[in-house]
Amino acid sequence: MKYLVLGIMIVIGFICLYQVKYKVERCIHTNTALVSAIKKTDKEIRLLKADWAYLNRPTRLAPLAEKLLGLGPIASTQIQEMS
Repeated sequence: MKYLVLGIMIVIGFICLYQVKYKVERCIHTNTALVSAIKKTDKEIRLLKADWAYLNRPTRLAPLAEKLLGLGPIASTQIQEMS
């Protein structure tokens, strides 16, 4: 009887160990996928920041502002003191 209970406990232990191993492998797979997605997103963010910096160059925006909006440098007559 004692050996039967011991054998059942060992079998239950192996089943639990297999389930834990399977869950850990699934977590590792999920973690790997998340790390890959984070790296891809980080690369996209860096590319978008570089594009934004390139498009917001003053040497590019000044002619566009003058041509399309009629904006130019501020004249000294446009500045007033506030008291």
